[in-house]
Amino acid sequence: MSDTNKLREKTMKYDIVDGVLWAVMFNSGAWFLTPFAIAINAHIMVIGALNSIPALLDGIAQKASVRLSELGWKRKSIFFWGVAAQTFGWLGLAAVAWLAWLNLWPGLEDLGLVFFATWIYMFGGLANPPWFALMGDVVPEKQRGTWFGMRSRVTNFAGFAALLIAGFFMQQVEGEAILGFIVLFLLAFTARLTSVYVISRHWDPKPEGIKKVEVKEDFDRYEHLLPIVWFSILLAGPYTPVLMLGVLGFNYGEYTVYLAVQALMYMMSYPHWGRLIDTHGAKSILVATVALNGLYIVLWGLVSTPLEAAIIAIPGGLLWAGTISSAFNYVYQAVEPKARIKAMGDSSFFSGIGSFAGTITGGAIISVLGDYSRASFQILFLISAVFRLVAAILIYKFAKEVSAAGNGVKIMPMMFKIMTVYPVRGLAHDLHSLVHFGEERIKKRFKPRNF
Repeated sequence: MSDTNKLREKTMKYDIVDGVLWAVMFNSGAWFLTPFAIAINAHIMVIGALNSIPALLDGIAQKASVRLSELGWKRKSIFFWGVAAQTFGWLGLAAVAWLAWLNLWPGLEDLGLVFFATWIYMFGGLANPPWFALMGDVVPEKQRGTWFGMRSRVTNFAGFAALLIAGFFMQQVEGEAILGFIVLFLLAFTARLTSVYVISRHWDPKPEGIKKVEVKEDFDRYEHLLPIVWFSILLAGPYTPVLMLGVLGFNYGEYTVYLAVQALMYMMSYPHWGRLIDTHGAKSILVATVALNGLYIVLWGLVSTPLEAAIIAIPGGLLWAGTISSAFNYVYQAVEPKARIKAMGDSSFFSGIGSFAGTITGGAIISVLGDYSRASFQILFLISAVFRLVAAILIYKFAKEVSAAGNGVKIMPMMFKIMTVYPVRGLAHDLHSLVHFGEERIKKRFKPRNF
């Protein structure tokens, strides 16, 4: 094996470890930022800022990262220092939680929470495009689909386990919840700090040459529609944890069950969305899932118990996977390989603008209507539903279907199948694969031996 191939395989192994550590950081830390805000009695507008300003700075940082690459900065350097800086955001959040626990910084915990959360997302955004480009060159073209799929499964499993452990840990320390958040933020810090070492071991092959490229007009039109899509989703999405923990009185264990069901459905359905995108086109799937998200958010107005929240998490996870997968794959279908890094940075920037505006507007609506009243959330969900349907119509009318597979696809029949046929078919496929895997393992375990 050549030295280049050894470096390639070594980096691929290190990157899977980095993916696991990222999943531990995100699922034991980022998922619990809003619950922490509720625990310190943050105002609804602070929660809005917590879920909007980081998303905006994430998008801006990704665009800046692409620009640094165009100016000749090494991809590994941007990736490494972005993650290194992100690490200390978690240490800052642990310090904020510690001061809140000791009541040494009364009234300023909100500012510290939003500042360090923004720090974490901003430097995470800075690190994302160079990682995308670096690993695209490291992994051989013929292995990319298989390898990235395997990496996704490993990181999803690690994240799911971290989420369960973190959630049920918080349930055990609910009487001292602030102390529990200190532990979670320190765990996220430790995981990301370990990533810094792992990333330092990555090999960065010399790129063919990074030039400023322009994306096609079709994609340019699509990315300018992204703000309305993410405005409509983030108008209400970040406030469902507030409804559960602040209004309906769920404990951390019940909240974790909801998150776990949603995450499980996301993981199980994501590969099936990829196959639907291949056969129906990314635009068609994006239109259908955004429209169905409009119906889904209305159901949140009916939720009053943990069991109902867990049930509604099933379509929530399915539709979220479809929306993310189709939006991501549209970039691949619409943009040439040399322009993808720029396209990813631009789409993240426009998505961040919509996320920022939507979350701030949602918080303002709840505040005006009466803060933590259930009726306020029900009105917010209805408004969000209208905007999601409008966003779906705009994409359908103005975004071009760039995949031949999507031409002639009828949206309404597809939406019906997404709600009925496809989930059953996907479950049947997973069960068949599981049974087949078990049979193969049994055959290998009890393979007759020749003596």
